[in-house]
This record gives sequence, structure tokens and C-alpha cells, in this order.
Amino acid sequence: LREVLTERLKRDSLDEALPTGRGQRRSRDKPRGSRSSRGSFERRSRSPEPPSGGRFRWVRGDDDAKSLARLVVGAAMPDAVVGFPVDLHAKYEANVNTALKGVAIAARRCLEDRDLHLACAPRFRDNRNELTASVYPLLERPPDPDAPDVEVLTVARATDYRVLAGAV
Repeated sequence: LREVLTERLKRDSLDEALPTGRGQRRSRDKPRGSRSSRGSFERRSRSPEPPSGGRFRWVRGDDDAKSLARLVVGAAMPDAVVGFPVDLHAKYEANVNTALKGVAIAARRCLEDRDLHLACAPRFRDNRNELTASVYPLLERPPDPDAPDVEVLTVARATDYRVLAGAV
């Protein structure tokens, strides 16, 4: 029996190899989404896959920017078990704001304490309300903004976003 089950586990996935009781569904047979009032299924936003390396965190409403900054600065430590990239997933504008404030605080601390420059790559996910901010260490030192040959882009509240997107 052990040999048969071992061979079956090798051949099939673990979920298919384990028997289920009568009338029970396997996890792969369950419908996705939730039932609406009309009886049809609505598609829910799927959780992002955890990265193969680095840190991963969903930003919630009760998180504060300083705790997220500690997570990013912890990845920059020389004895960190899990380092970069740090992926911060946020949904809705308040959580996106908190995530980006945490990245800004961490960037300042890494620059002051470790002389390490950080880069943040924001990506939108399934819809406009979900954002993933991936934080990486910069391998090259960025140019000094006070140098005479460096262009500085000034952004104000009245800046047209189309002009800004074209400039970037």
C-alpha cells in the first residue's frame, strides 16, 4: 500500500492523491469568487504571488509608515536573512499613501545610516486601486541634483499630469 501511494504521489499532485470523503470537494474543485445576490459568481481580486526572494507585505489600514520603513531598512542590514527586493502591496488610496511614506522614510534612513540609495518601482495590479511598490537598492550612485548639468523636474499641484508623464 505504501508503494502504491508513493507512486501515486509522484505521478499526481498531492491534492489529487489524497482521498476525500463522500460528498466532499477537493480544494481545486471549489468555485472561485463569492456568490452575488443573483446567484452568479463574482471574480475577486487574487492575492499576488509571494516573490521568490525578498520580503513581501500587504499594507493594511492599521499599519503606520514607520513600521513599513523598519521592514525596508531591515532588508538593508548586512545580517538580514531575507533582503531585497521588498514588495509592498497596497489597496485603496490611504494604504498606498502609507506604503509610499514608509518607502520615503526608509530611503532617508538608509541614505543617512548606511549611505545606501533606494529605488522604488510602483506597479498597478488588477485595477487602479491596487499598487505594488517594489523597493530595490541602487547599485550606482544617482547624480547630484545640485550639479550644474543635471536637470531637475519641479512638480506642483497645478502641474498637468500628462505633461509630467511625458517628461518622465
